[in-house]
Amino acid sequence: MKNVRRRTAPGQSMVPLADMLTNTLGIVIFVMIFTVLAAGGATVLKRLPMEHRTAARPLHFACTAGRLYHVDTTLIDKLLEGVAPARSITEFEAWSRPLDGRTASGRDVSATLRAGLEQLKSGRLNLSRARAVVEFRLLEGAGEPAAAAATPGSRFSTALAAHDSSKTFIHFFVMPDGIEAFQQARGVAVQRGYQTGWIPHTNPAGIGFTLLGSGRLPTAQ
Repeated sequence: MKNVRRRTAPGQSMVPLADMLTNTLGIVIFVMIFTVLAAGGATVLKRLPMEHRTAARPLHFACTAGRLYHVDTTLIDKLLEGVAPARSITEFEAWSRPLDGRTASGRDVSATLRAGLEQLKSGRLNLSRARAVVEFRLLEGAGEPAAAAATPGSRFSTALAAHDSSKTFIHFFVMPDGIEAFQQARGVAVQRGYQTGWIPHTNPAGIGFTLLGSGRLPTAQ
């Protein structure tokens, strides 16, 4: 019986695979180095502090076109001076009629009270909803440059000095063109020990405060 020789298959070499992996890894490292160098001037996003409720009372300012406007909420008290609150929805229409359209003005803003019953329709139902909102409007030519916020004697610095940072926080309404003004004023307030909060706003002609307990409460950060 003849001996049958079996041919053994030649062993497979891993060298080509190792070369391919090495080349691929080298390319990836090169791309990473290039990306890091190219992004040397890139902006790094900062995470803003979380909002939180506070027992401190807000002192409001609006930021737009490089200027700061004090949104003086004491004007609300002037609008309601001598007026007893409505005790029920049935009394609200008579209560609101003489108040609707009442106005008061401060140094930076004017305030207008909008009050009355809104008629709503839901299916076959006709509903009435009470509405009482004070709309603040920024006065043309008022306010002060935000660049002067840190200057001693500026209206913003004077307002900060007149309040207690443990009982008051500074709240900003920030218009699209007022981001830089907000950053300048916020930096001054933080240096003086104040908490701050802000909300984006797009309409300087209508900063509204509701009197009926709904809406968004100002928060600090």
